[in-house]
Amino acid sequence: LEHAWMLSASDGRWESLEGLLSCEPALLCKRDFITGFTVLHWAAKHGRQELLATLVNFAQRHGLPVDINARTSGGHTALHIAAMHGHTEVVKLLVGAYDADVDIRDYSGRKAAQYLHQGTSGDMRSLVGALEDEGEEEGNPGNGS
Repeated sequence: LEHAWMLSASDGRWESLEGLLSCEPALLCKRDFITGFTVLHWAAKHGRQELLATLVNFAQRHGLPVDINARTSGGHTALHIAAMHGHTEVVKLLVGAYDADVDIRDYSGRKAAQYLHQGTSGDMRSLVGALEDEGEEEGNPGNGS
């Protein structure tokens, strides 16, 4: 069952996940033993905001805890993963609807905002705290400027 779950989670299709979750709802919190990804990380990686919302709603309906800030083996949250892959709609959902913590740093010391692509809009940068971070760096006398 766990193997089928990991394959379905990485594919990111609700149709395959739903049947497994109905048999074993606790799979929602299951992590890939190598990457540490949960199904939320996979949804973020593939830009599947509808799937992410469906999974969180499923958890709420079944009284399951969902850690929106769960970390992978590298310390990445779903927000980090969405930012890395340029999935702005997922970033908006994670921060706006689920209060993902924009201040969490991965194990390399980077916040999700630091993974945003170069051409990311100012609104998106503001949403994930990138503008505040840039202001702190510019105004910090200890940064060598």
